[in-house]
Amino acid sequence: MTNIPPVAGGKVFFNADTVTDYHYGQMAACNIDSGAEAWHVGPTPLAQGGNPAISIPRNTIFWPEGDGNVWATDITTGHVKWVFHGGYCVMGATAVASSMAVDEERGWVLGAADTGRLFVLDMDTGALVKEAYLGVPSWQPGNEQPVSGFYFPGYSAIALVPAQGIFYISGTDYDRAWKGQFSRGREKLFCYNYVSNSTTLTQLWEYQFLGPEWYPPPYNANKSPEYIVKGHDPYQVAGYSLSSPALVDGHVYYGSWNGHVYCFGDPY
Repeated sequence: MTNIPPVAGGKVFFNADTVTDYHYGQMAACNIDSGAEAWHVGPTPLAQGGNPAISIPRNTIFWPEGDGNVWATDITTGHVKWVFHGGYCVMGATAVASSMAVDEERGWVLGAADTGRLFVLDMDTGALVKEAYLGVPSWQPGNEQPVSGFYFPGYSAIALVPAQGIFYISGTDYDRAWKGQFSRGREKLFCYNYVSNSTTLTQLWEYQFLGPEWYPPPYNANKSPEYIVKGHDPYQVAGYSLSSPALVDGHVYYGSWNGHVYCFGDPY
């Protein structure tokens, strides 16, 4: 199983990662009382996607999958309503890895691929509403590896604040997380406005986490102040194993790999 199974309409939903062979699986639903299968879609190349999001008014579940696509399926029947290609990273052999988020009032579903692409889709049609790239805007899947500075979200869930039109998500940099096995990537938390601009997503702020040797003072001048998380080995990937931000009482909480829990609020 590759996702936290959500529950809706008397059903529980899950991904089965391996059906025919590695990287092939199925999206499925079963009755919450009996466990009897209600429907399944697949086998399809969907391994290692993030966690799905559900729209009750639209009777739809949105699956982020490792084939690079977001799949929108009917909760009752499993009928595939639409498929959107979010992006595929040849270096990581994965794609839409983050968990989805739903803005019901605007009719949008938000997601992120480990190519660094953040996107907003129309929930009814799958049409692209707006997008942005972290780090290297010109980079596209299939291009050569960027030199540096390419951030990408992983399994971390998007924490959405529809009333303010903003969201939070964690990520690492492409260059250090993917440059060979056992490499390491930086850990950051990003805040984006997804409403104000009609064509793109606007970054409001980012926070670079410090390494544990920098807490408490005196700081170690021989160590990097950045917190560097373990990278590809090949089944543990820096971008896939970051925490998800939580929103409580107007504050943002985040548990870093450096062993510290952070609370962000005013004036951030």
